[in-house]
Amino acid sequence: MNLSQVQKKSDHPVATALTLIFFACLVFAPVLIQHEPLRWQAAQAMLQYDAGNRDDAIKSLQQIALKAPDDGYVQTRLVYWLSENGQAEKAIKHCEQQLVRNPDSQDWLELRRHAECEAGDFKAAWQTFQELKTIRTQRVSRTSDELNEQAYFRALADEDLKTAAAEIQTAVSTATSRSAGADFLVPLPSQALIAAGLLSRRTGSQSVVLPQLNRRIEIAERALEDRENSVGASLAQYSVKSFPPSEQQESSLDEMRSSIEFRRRELAFLMVCRALMFEDLDQPERCDLDRAQVVELGFEPQLVADLLPDDSVCNALAMRAVAYLDTRALVLTKMPWSEPDDLIDGVSTIKDAIADASIAVTVSEVIDHFVRTSSDFSTDEQNRFRKTFAAVLHHRVMANRKAGNSDAVNSDRQRIESLGYDPDGNLY
Repeated sequence: MNLSQVQKKSDHPVATALTLIFFACLVFAPVLIQHEPLRWQAAQAMLQYDAGNRDDAIKSLQQIALKAPDDGYVQTRLVYWLSENGQAEKAIKHCEQQLVRNPDSQDWLELRRHAECEAGDFKAAWQTFQELKTIRTQRVSRTSDELNEQAYFRALADEDLKTAAAEIQTAVSTATSRSAGADFLVPLPSQALIAAGLLSRRTGSQSVVLPQLNRRIEIAERALEDRENSVGASLAQYSVKSFPPSEQQESSLDEMRSSIEFRRRELAFLMVCRALMFEDLDQPERCDLDRAQVVELGFEPQLVADLLPDDSVCNALAMRAVAYLDTRALVLTKMPWSEPDDLIDGVSTIKDAIADASIAVTVSEVIDHFVRTSSDFSTDEQNRFRKTFAAVLHHRVMANRKAGNSDAVNSDRQRIESLGYDPDGNLY
């Protein structure tokens, strides 16, 4: 059949489709026949890997990768396997070979950065991050996720920690203002615990969240009391000089009042979340007490409950909060200090690092339980988050080690081992 005959038959759409399928088979059948055995071999290697025969699986996949250089799945899977099994240097070399063919490939640069982190070469990972940044579209302002990522890799590489601190603070502030809409505007640590608290109601793990939630409520109550006292003291001071307060003084008072309202809203959300958890745990007295305190704050408990984030967004909200709080904990841990109460730019570095890390650990534990018990997550996704959980614990180990809290260090190291990871490995 010549080309003119094909064009004549193409007047009928079914004929066109059949003709195209026929020619596609002529062209691609040899390729499919050639690669089918490789695909079968790759599948066998994956079965070996899942069965625990990892060395042989890696050797098989290496041979397949040589025969199928353009198979992206095989090539990337090999990098992950090498990285995760003590052969990160080989993984880096494999990435370098791919980058020779595709020098501007973001995917391969990200894989090389992953392998460099697995090798513990965080300086190299930072340089790769810089290469990625030059390839990506440049913008005057960066998103909060990008700022978080940049601060994190700076901290891993010990590069300009003061800048890293500024980047993660900006990321946290931005994320706080837009994570779950204007109606759920509370500080990121409280967002994290509220999201985790709501998730815990679905998995029966409320007891994991309650200690940190109680601590956060105490912090918010003290902050509210301090702000209310500040307004009273300022008003008294202004009144001694002149009354009514000047325009500048009134503006200052309005800022303080706004801060008070912000803290009241935060407390209302925290207490309503805790009341729901007490209700689940069949503790009606404590539930009613929290609801009564919400009313004293000037809010209707049911209206506040209606503004809590939906179950559908709680997991994503909690995961993002973990990422930011973990980064901030790592940055603060690595900043120079002499005593636990030392301040750097007004921040109590090691105490705040442990506080952020502890919230991140609590929220991670709830997410891990949720991910493992939900059918929405694959085994690979479950394992990836489990490693994230181990890394968060590792960063709290670093903070507690600097603070001299040996019991806390040993406890978290044991938890890392229980997750299946080496507490002395390159967790990041």
